[in-house]
Amino acid sequence: MAILNHKAIFTRAHSLLWKRKGFIITLIIELLLGISETHAQSMQLCRLKYNGGGDWYANKTALPNLANFCNENLHTNIDTQDAVVEIGNPSLFDYSYVYMTGHGNVIFANQE
Repeated sequence: MAILNHKAIFTRAHSLLWKRKGFIITLIIELLLGISETHAQSMQLCRLKYNGGGDWYANKTALPNLANFCNENLHTNIDTQDAVVEIGNPSLFDYSYVYMTGHGNVIFANQE
């Protein structure tokens, strides 16, 4: 009867899980941004401006940091200056990635 080495099993499972997480995270970022490494396109990320509380303007460095990370590690061409678009503005759909941030209660009006 073989003796199970729990530490070895945990280490192997942990290693496979982290490799899979890294792959999945990279895949999600590429799919969300609609960019492949071989066809790097110039694009701009968008911050959603909304009414009703929540501080839409919080985390000012989040999108520039995401753009820098993707440009360095995924070889993308993302503008590090994000756009700001109000909810309900038709140009909202011109962006591949729209970021909503804030805290507290965010309340949307029926027309939004």
